[in-house]
Amino acid sequence: MGNPKFYPNEFMLGLQAVDYINETLHIQLPETEAGNIAFHFVNAQIKSNDLSTENGMLMVKMLKDIFQIIQLHYGYTIDENSLNYSRFVVHMQFFLQRLLENKMLENENDDIYYTYIIKNSSALDCVEQIEKYIDRLLHKQITRDEKIYLIVHITRITTH
Repeated sequence: MGNPKFYPNEFMLGLQAVDYINETLHIQLPETEAGNIAFHFVNAQIKSNDLSTENGMLMVKMLKDIFQIIQLHYGYTIDENSLNYSRFVVHMQFFLQRLLENKMLENENDDIYYTYIIKNSSALDCVEQIEKYIDRLLHKQITRDEKIYLIVHITRITTH
């Protein structure tokens, strides 16, 4: 999976945890588990336990709904046992964490944005559906950089 751009310290700790678990228990967890572990570290950093629980429940609902939007848009069932699905879940958790904490990516690089939307029109249509869902649910808009992020990960999970 490589070192993600976001929460790199938490991801490095996740990698160390996976290595430790694998060595101690003589098992072979995949590297993708480091992202899941990192997400737990990020979640634990939220100050209020009530907010953490509320956000955690909201994130689970949103992840499920967004996954459903993607499957309906593309018209097929995505294999939830695949490596791409595991990666997708981790990346969506990071996206939702940034969304709920109002820490969305904001580079606003127009050239990159237009390159992605031209090459990925179906993914862009799907992202626009997700954007409407988020606006209805949270009354928030997502940035262009977050749209690029979603396009990349939606394209990855829907390419078979």
